[in-house]
Amino acid sequence: MKSVAVLISGQIRTGVFKEQILFFERFLLHLQNIFQHVDVYVVLKIPDQHETCFIKSERGIQQLKELLAVWNPVHNVFFYDFHYEKGTRPESNGQLKMIDMCIQHAMEYEKINHRKYDLFFRVRPDSCFLLNELCFDKIHENYVYTAIKEDAPGSDQVFMFNPAMLDHWWKPMIQQWMTHTFVCSTLEYNIFPKEIVKQTFQCWLIRDYEKTSHWCYTRPHAPLHSEYTWLDKKWYDPLLLPMPHETYVCEILTCVPVIYMNLPIE
Repeated sequence: MKSVAVLISGQIRTGVFKEQILFFERFLLHLQNIFQHVDVYVVLKIPDQHETCFIKSERGIQQLKELLAVWNPVHNVFFYDFHYEKGTRPESNGQLKMIDMCIQHAMEYEKINHRKYDLFFRVRPDSCFLLNELCFDKIHENYVYTAIKEDAPGSDQVFMFNPAMLDHWWKPMIQQWMTHTFVCSTLEYNIFPKEIVKQTFQCWLIRDYEKTSHWCYTRPHAPLHSEYTWLDKKWYDPLLLPMPHETYVCEILTCVPVIYMNLPIE
């Protein structure tokens, strides 16, 4: 296998934690030892003036810049929110739309640069997993390999698939599913048919400092701290010191060329 497209999408949230920056650094280095080309595509929803978040601090902006330097994305999009019609907020559609935006940019890059990706690897910016649990020797098989989520057919937090599944699953099923306007709180039950999914590795969501969630309840796996170590809280405490929203917007604009206020979801 020569090329992998890493699709990082979702709300930034705890992605600016120092631990997450180091996780992504290790993760991308791991991929670079396996693949000749590792291309990162980023679509991030960031907090607006009505939200509070770790990124809206001097330390948060500084660590966002560090994170972007680690990602070194081929293409990135930052935006506040999608534009939802008819007074609805179909959050699940928004999640899929962000992933699909990454995929579309990756497919465009393939055409322009005459490159063919062997693997598409979707990762939330606030998620993490153990590198020693990743296994790439069977990804040529036509399955969607997801993190373990024992209360659902698969996990939308982290999953990977090959070009065959892009053509036989994502394009005909997921892209069609996104055209419908509705609210759904059970995303994983709709997009992952059991017959095409293999749950193969653990995943944690970083909720706050030393606060995580995972859905691997019964299978004997290594704990998170075997690879993911919490650092001194000196990196965390400054994230709790918010800056004025106007300053925050100006700082964000120094990180990326364009910030989209609203994106259409249709």
